[in-house]
Order: sequence, then C-alpha cells, then structure tokens
Amino acid sequence: MLKKISARHFDLTDEMKTTAESEMDGLTRYFENIISAELVLDMERHRRKAELKVKVYKEVLTGTGDTDDMYSSIALAVDKVKGQLKKYKGKLKH
Repeated sequence: MLKKISARHFDLTDEMKTTAESEMDGLTRYFENIISAELVLDMERHRRKAELKVKVYKEVLTGTGDTDDMYSSIALAVDKVKGQLKKYKGKLKH
C-alpha cells in the first residue's frame, strides 16, 4: 500500500507521522487489497482536521475527523474508513 501524509498550516512531527502510519497500516486488517492511502492533516486555530482517502479498485473511500486534538481527528477519520471498508468487502462477496 502506498501511503502519503501531508500537513497544512503546521509542521508534521515524527511522532504524529508514526502514529498516522500505524493507524493506516491497521486498515489492511479489514481489506487486504488497498492500493493507496492519502492523509491530509489541517490545523486552523482551535480545529484539527484529518481527511483520509483510501483507493481500492475503482472506489475511493473518504473519512474525515474534526476535533480539537490531531490524534483524535486521525483516529476518527480512520474509524470512518474502517466502516466503509467492511461494507465494501461485504458488497464484493455478494
């Protein structure tokens, strides 16, 4: 899986990058054939926003998280994509 992490309006720390990569690696537990995952982290005043786009076959699944903590936003975005991956995998089986 090809992973890309970018940060807007702030400097991405190594700890945050490592956490985001491990969260994205966890997605393969729900669907093995993920082509790529792109995570965009954005900071505006007190808002911390994370947007995750995951490409699988012909679909692009998107999840967003918007909280006051960047780690919570990343986890929220990943959780939303996990649900979509489960649903997508179910559709492929039928």
